[in-house]
Amino acid sequence: MATKSSRDRALLQFFVVVVFLFFAGGFLSIVRASESDEVEKSLKHVQQISTSNQQLASKELEELQAQQDKFTPAQLLHFRLIKASLLALFGKHQENISFINGFLNSEDEANTKSKFLYQLTISYLALGEYESALNTMNQGIAILPKVTDAIAQIDTLQSAIDLHNSIHAYQESLEYAQRMFDIQGSKLDISAAKCIASADRADIYVMLKQSSVANDHIKTAIEACDAINWHYISLIVESIGAIDLIENHHYQNGIDAGLTALKAFPESILNTKDATRLEESLATAYLHRGKLEEAEHFALMAYKTADSQKLAQQTEKSLETLALIKRAQGQYASALDYAEKAIEKKNALLDEELQKNIAYQRVKFNVQDQSNQVTMLERQNKILAIEKQLEKKNSENLTLIIALAFIVSAALGLYVWKVTLQKNVFRIKTQIDALTRISTRDHFLSCTEEIVEAHNQFVSLILFDMDFFKRINDNHGHAVGDWVLLAVCQTVSTQLRSGDLFGRLGGEEFAICLPDTDVTTAWQIAQRCRAAIEKINTEPSGVQFPLSASFGIAYLGLNDDRNFPALLEAADKALYQAKAEGRNCVVVSKSMGLPETPTPTTKANESSSIAA
Repeated sequence: MATKSSRDRALLQFFVVVVFLFFAGGFLSIVRASESDEVEKSLKHVQQISTSNQQLASKELEELQAQQDKFTPAQLLHFRLIKASLLALFGKHQENISFINGFLNSEDEANTKSKFLYQLTISYLALGEYESALNTMNQGIAILPKVTDAIAQIDTLQSAIDLHNSIHAYQESLEYAQRMFDIQGSKLDISAAKCIASADRADIYVMLKQSSVANDHIKTAIEACDAINWHYISLIVESIGAIDLIENHHYQNGIDAGLTALKAFPESILNTKDATRLEESLATAYLHRGKLEEAEHFALMAYKTADSQKLAQQTEKSLETLALIKRAQGQYASALDYAEKAIEKKNALLDEELQKNIAYQRVKFNVQDQSNQVTMLERQNKILAIEKQLEKKNSENLTLIIALAFIVSAALGLYVWKVTLQKNVFRIKTQIDALTRISTRDHFLSCTEEIVEAHNQFVSLILFDMDFFKRINDNHGHAVGDWVLLAVCQTVSTQLRSGDLFGRLGGEEFAICLPDTDVTTAWQIAQRCRAAIEKINTEPSGVQFPLSASFGIAYLGLNDDRNFPALLEAADKALYQAKAEGRNCVVVSKSMGLPETPTPTTKANESSSIAA
């Protein structure tokens, strides 16, 4: 199934095993009856025990590998398919990548190659190598017209859906799901394609908040999956329906449907993202119904599974839910602890999402660039053919040749212009934050490190974080939260000088680099920014509420060690102390070694502390 980010590693492995073990048995029919029955029995046995006894399956696979020289071509291919699938299942993704790449270039048959490309995509995705995963997926899509095996087609299209869902490219995912739905073949092939494609579309439309459309696909998916006895997928689809009910505030109906699906889940699904996602939704529903004990029970179940399975997004969501539950129970210390953990996870997810989007944009640009080059070469070849014909005519056609040459030059010039423009757009996207229009985290940190490493220069670093920003999002919605972030950035920018660098580190955390600036001046600038933020009128957002921010300052003198990580850590500790001292204040770190200058005095609502 597709999820809100990419399908997590556990779900990818689950899907691989289900599809492979269900259909790989049919592969034996291509091996002639006269060939070694023992090899076939061993291959089949490895398949059967792969999910129940991984250690024994690995041992028998090693024994089979030692007999490769005796395999027929069909047996060797069967062995490779099983090994690739099991390496992905066992989480040995780096080994799987090396194994498949060792023979992939020599594999010409489209059906077989597409299966290996699918396994390769899964392993790249599991290792976080998004650019390689996207490139491999594109190879699979490119040969799809030559693929006649329905399961190979489903595998290839599913990998495309998973990858595009992970970067929220839902329209592209729906296009691939439609291609899967239209797969032709045997009755079983068609039903399998409709089952998985409808389930994918149901999940996508739930993520798009289009419940009525999602419900139609939920019904179609359950009917198609039950028709071929794929009841485990039907249960997952039913859980998606329960989640949709809860997200649309039908809490009791969602609880009833969710509990029914969860109780029916087989053990193989209980530790996947599908079960964790349902448990977190049940916790949310119970919280809104005021049943805090049940809410905490399911939230803890979701958190423990998500954390143990390294499901980052579900871990963050379950931590947020636990924070809300603890707040409702009046356990504010626990609520704060869960909230801080959730923020930490969310920042990590934002960084991962940025890397995915950068990889996606880079691959998309390269594909477009290659397409442009192919188109240009085709045009050039056509023009060369025309020129050869024109050479046979008399000189009166010279004008036409010159005109064609001009067209080629213009086309090449246009191509160069488009490539340059695309490169500039890509560069801007990686350096400028889309919402706030200030520097991105990577760009800010890179530029600040260069400034710090320059000798004979004072450097001050300010970190600040919006106070209680999560409450704004929870109480007034993310649209108001985005308005606050933009308003704060515009306000702070007016307080800065022309040479100062302003960047967004993630979420509601920001940083200011002040070149050639001593600590006293940095403190004054931070206080101006703090006071300006406090004076922001939020009424234009549609809601009236107070704003404040906590500031931490670190400083390097002329003779200090030019250690940027230490400077950043010192500023972060000062920011943490500002929060601990009650927020809406400025704290100066002394861990970097300040000059012998008096510490600025504090005023009402303008506290300045020195971090030890």
